[in-house]
Amino acid sequence: MIWIVSLSHCLARIYTYQPLDRLTELECVENPAGHLKESDLLTDRPGRYQTSHTARSAYEWPSDPQEVELGRFTHYVADRLKKGLNENQYTQLIICATPHVSGVLLGQLDKQVKQVVLANISKNFIDAASEDLMDYLKNNWWEIKSQKA
Repeated sequence: MIWIVSLSHCLARIYTYQPLDRLTELECVENPAGHLKESDLLTDRPGRYQTSHTARSAYEWPSDPQEVELGRFTHYVADRLKKGLNENQYTQLIICATPHVSGVLLGQLDKQVKQVVLANISKNFIDAASEDLMDYLKNNWWEIKSQKA
């Protein structure tokens, strides 16, 4: 059994796939915080501090709040993929996401899950109909099969 995860910063769809046959949505995971602006993710403005000069300066956040939220979300998805592999729900995995999002997800994946990644497709199918994803897989199956993420 092959699982396909189609991922964006605010949504993940996990499908089961029988090559050249059918695609079935197994699970849809939403990340409501993925829609928020940076100002909405922060609880407060950065604090200020006084220097020895008359000028004041502001603390800066050590990391981008949207990147932190993406990291949390991909960590959750990576845990779900690990659980599915441990329960023998799939034997191969295909990732469909923009290069940045798939890079963050790949950084979160367990070593065993990384070993079963069949392909990493740098396309965003999250808003596309499942038929579009199915057509892409059918039309590019041999190319996907010969690629290793």
